Amino acid sequence: MMRIAIWSYTAAVGFASLAVAALGGMFGSIFYRWLGDKPLPAITQLLIDFHWWTFAVPLPWVLVAIWFSRRDAATQSRVFAFSGISTLAVAFLFTFAAVALTLPFASVHCCLH
Repeated sequence: MMRIAIWSYTAAVGFASLAVAALGGMFGSIFYRWLGDKPLPAITQLLIDFHWWTFAVPLPWVLVAIWFSRRDAATQSRVFAFSGISTLAVAFLFTFAAVALTLPFASVHCCLH
């Protein structure tokens, strides 16, 4: 039962990083067409230029999940800690993407007035 929880949280981090990578790629095209060569906020430019880095985010979770699966190391307290850290990672990924991808809209909106 503990292995199911471990691999479910690992999959959640993997899907979140895949979604953020896809959003970074899609919004890069949108911003380029919409704004042309105008500069983007640094955090937005970071996500668009280096959206591939999110593919590396799940690697530590996969390694820990393999370690927990091969041994009797998956105690209840370790699985709770793993689930908490996984939840924080997913929240960080989506918060980072939300902030990075909404800043250009906020800057355009404030300059239109």
